[in-house]
Amino acid sequence: MALSIEQLTTATTVDAALELILDELESEGFPARSWQEGSVNRTEVEFLAQLMASNSTLINEITKGAYNELAEGLALTLFSASHYENDRDTGTRAQWNIRLVTTVGSGPYSPGVGDVIVQDPVLGVRFRNLNALVLTDGGATEDVFEAELIGVDGSAPGTNDINVLVTALAGVTVTNPDASPLVNGADVEGDPELQTRNTNKWATLSMSGPSGIYIVWSLAADQAVTRANVDDTNAAGAGAVVVYIADADAGLAGPTDAVVLAYILERRPLGATVTVLPAASLPVVVTYVASHDSTIFATAAEAEAAIEAALDTYRQTFPIGGTGPTGAKVFPLGGVYAAANAVTGIVNVTFTSPTIDTPMTVGQVAVFTATGTSTPV
Repeated sequence: MALSIEQLTTATTVDAALELILDELESEGFPARSWQEGSVNRTEVEFLAQLMASNSTLINEITKGAYNELAEGLALTLFSASHYENDRDTGTRAQWNIRLVTTVGSGPYSPGVGDVIVQDPVLGVRFRNLNALVLTDGGATEDVFEAELIGVDGSAPGTNDINVLVTALAGVTVTNPDASPLVNGADVEGDPELQTRNTNKWATLSMSGPSGIYIVWSLAADQAVTRANVDDTNAAGAGAVVVYIADADAGLAGPTDAVVLAYILERRPLGATVTVLPAASLPVVVTYVASHDSTIFATAAEAEAAIEAALDTYRQTFPIGGTGPTGAKVFPLGGVYAAANAVTGIVNVTFTSPTIDTPMTVGQVAVFTATGTSTPV
């Protein structure tokens, strides 16, 4: 019998494979559950279970890699490039103007490219020089330093916060005299952002302004924006478009909304009137009662933390305006059930709130912090 998509996208664990093999052997008359640990027969069965689980995981990853909504990591990167001609944004290292001062009696020094390391001691981010330097005795020089790591953290230091010289250069002090970096750091594009860009790719091929293109522009305008939704029902008049934006937690107001609006206005179709607004928070009370495998979670607190982390990930990527047919968008009860019950080691999760789908409007973003208890089984 052919396997369903649900089966193909759900990996079988070693324990589940072992139980399946033992059940099959027992049904054929073998006393499989009586075989002792360490016996030849039991060892062969356990080996087969490991092979079955490994094969299931491989099939699971290959199957998910064929769908935009399910692919992850490298599989999504390859899928996006081959199906949508969308390359994952690999991020940017921040660059700062760094001032180095050498006291009289010290130097000269002639460090090569990358030889000088400076640091913001509070944030822990480090930077290296992009050019060879000449530090004269009693002199001062300024040059460009680049963050060692890709990401927005490299843009976080304030004026004069980069003030620790990690490299041993006696008599040399460092600081960043400017309030802003020369180049802002940017994180590697996450899976949800790339999946959204793929979904809206076709909208970018039209010049007539379909709603999807406004989502693409919003995400491209400012890295702070991780979710966007569009109301293009012309409620405010012909050509009126309202764009709602949010990050992983809530709606985004100034200055981000102004940045997004300016970006869109440079690209909007003729006749379109665009407004950018922060998504309005829709509080959802999420409480649960769960049970967990005590061999996987040593304490109830660990199981509860795993459930709540999964629900928080679901919340952070849940679309503005909800999901469902046009005109009937909701925050679905089934979504939180799926997210919580997908956690390995969680036997079952029941939600005491919400108990039904929560209606949403086009400009609302769901906000909540899940709480609950779990008992071992």
